[in-house]
Amino acid sequence: MNCLYVMGDLTIYTIAEAKMAMELHKGIRLDLAKVLEVDGAGLQLLMALKRDAQISIAVASAAVADMLRLSGQTGLLAEENTS
Repeated sequence: MNCLYVMGDLTIYTIAEAKMAMELHKGIRLDLAKVLEVDGAGLQLLMALKRDAQISIAVASAAVADMLRLSGQTGLLAEENTS
């Protein structure tokens, strides 16, 4: 499976561009290791794409992992990253 590398921020200010890129690559794995900041808008995007089975998160940065943990959404991580 192909991997889409996301860098920078997943915030309300950058979400439109990120959404377009992610929707073009349905069924893709996301490498979010270089995401520096994620807010509620970024979390909503990840949840919506995961719900529609369009993405899986292969790698998450500390910022992404913290947001997923705080929001109770660690299920968004690929199975190999939850151990």
